[in-house]
Amino acid sequence: MSQGTAPLLQVKGLKKYFPVSNGILGSRKRYVRAVDGVDFDITSGETFSLVGESGSGKSTIGRLVMRLIEPTAGTITFDGRNVESLSQRELRSLRSRFQMVFQDPFGSLNPRMRVGDIIAEPLRNAHPDLNEGALRERLADLLDRVGMPKDSADRYPHEFSGGQRQRISIARALAPGADLIVCDEAVSALDVSVKAQVINLMRRLQDELGVAYLFISHDLGIVDHISDRVAVLYLGQLVEVGPRAEISRRPAHPYTKALISAVPKLHPQRKTRQILVGEVPNPISPPSGCRFNTRCPLAKDICRQSVPTLRQYDGTHQVACHLV
Repeated sequence: MSQGTAPLLQVKGLKKYFPVSNGILGSRKRYVRAVDGVDFDITSGETFSLVGESGSGKSTIGRLVMRLIEPTAGTITFDGRNVESLSQRELRSLRSRFQMVFQDPFGSLNPRMRVGDIIAEPLRNAHPDLNEGALRERLADLLDRVGMPKDSADRYPHEFSGGQRQRISIARALAPGADLIVCDEAVSALDVSVKAQVINLMRRLQDELGVAYLFISHDLGIVDHISDRVAVLYLGQLVEVGPRAEISRRPAHPYTKALISAVPKLHPQRKTRQILVGEVPNPISPPSGCRFNTRCPLAKDICRQSVPTLRQYDGTHQVACHLV
């Protein structure tokens, strides 16, 4: 976050525990600790990326920010307003300013609605005073901005390719005037060339409209192209946060180093790859101390005994590791 700039989104101490049942009567409750004490902020016009393996808690954080699910603990503040304290009516009013683009564009678009109606629906909800002429003009502008022809409005989602459907999803997110868009693996289902086109579109829209993105992905190659800042998540906790260039060129945490070494195109000069050994621990009973210690080649006794906290590593670069 730029010094002196108030964050658009601020997350503090965020936790989400899901109860699990083992079917034994009278046994104590157990919980999947999907998100376990996460702090971050996003400023207007910034792309903040969450990256990590499957099961790290990335998508859960996106759903918490959108208040599609309720947090176990912590606070989510959007433009100075505590999101989880809002009534459903207040939330509907505010939600026009933060929208979501999902991984599967076909599954997230109503197949029985024409594209024009899909985009116009959130626009009408956010601006009920718009007359039909102004609404059609806004709809045409949105389709043009995302690179879709105007006659797309009269067609159905199944008539378009995956990349085109994701462009429609982006137009729908922008329609009510969103300041923040949560992108949950928004390009992971697309072909490589189409991914690049959609990423370039998102960057252009950000330049034109000043929209911020919470970009959730397991693909560090894509993250390196779109991000301003990157947060690395492991088993529900942040292990490293910093500017994109710092994270990709000078990773500090052993987990981040292993993730980056698996993407040769980021550092073609590196001849060796750091392989992550072992399995991701059970989030119901995570390891004591640093959660990565069971897979870390550098782990020492302190790593198994004490939980590392995010601390300043270099400038705006933070890392949670006893050995750095």
